[in-house]
Amino acid sequence: MWHIVIEALVHLSILALALLGLRLLRRYTASRFVHSGVHCPTQLAAKGQYEAPPRGWNVLYLIIHLIIPRLIFLTATIGSFLILIYS
Repeated sequence: MWHIVIEALVHLSILALALLGLRLLRRYTASRFVHSGVHCPTQLAAKGQYEAPPRGWNVLYLIIHLIIPRLIFLTATIGSFLILIYS
């Protein structure tokens, strides 16, 4: 009986570490993305302005910035189901 509880706690701690790592990665990329200078196209269009789409590293930071929250959600969801299945 105790081994099941310990196993669940170990799985929960691994899941917590994975989520913490993803949060730190998101915070890091968000800080890099703020300094890249990409503006919201909708707000610029409302003002009658146009800005060329981002290129190079800005696109990479934008993609990473959009993917990491989804990875956090998927990791939490799949991890919790795996804990329920294997414990």
